[in-house]
Amino acid sequence: MDKVNKILMLGCSGGGKSTISNQLFNILNIPVLHLDIFYWKENWVATQTDEWREIVKDLLKKDQWIMDGTFSSTFDLRFPEADLIVVLKRPRLLCLYRAITRLLKYDKVKRRLDMAQGCEEKFDLDFYKYIWNFNKVHYPRIETAINQYECHDKLVLLETQKDIDLFLESLTV
Repeated sequence: MDKVNKILMLGCSGGGKSTISNQLFNILNIPVLHLDIFYWKENWVATQTDEWREIVKDLLKKDQWIMDGTFSSTFDLRFPEADLIVVLKRPRLLCLYRAITRLLKYDKVKRRLDMAQGCEEKFDLDFYKYIWNFNKVHYPRIETAINQYECHDKLVLLETQKDIDLFLESLTV
């Protein structure tokens, strides 16, 4: 693989985006930008659209990044800038299971490092519905953007754990 400096990590919540982004950091030494940290304000308050787009534009100015987060509203900004687009298309039951088990793993004291300050894990039925419907409702937006921005040559689609392992292994050779 040619040298990459700007990587998009896309996929459903609970699919492993943050974990794989951190593994890519360990292999490539490219800083990870967990977009949830920049998007969510305390108590899960979303950033307004105009402000969010400005934040993303500023992040894109960095020389190197791994952007962990789907956020389809900024595909038009991010897709043209990326050297590599990694898409995780994982089974919804796996994603849902992982999202729910976060409730048990993280609390007010032990916070996920990829999550914004003041955003605690909580039972959120709407979030779980989002995960359940991701491959049917939201994944097509990723496919549309890949076609729209003609990104097939810089796309890596990972659907299984074996795909993920082989991809990461290919970067360490």
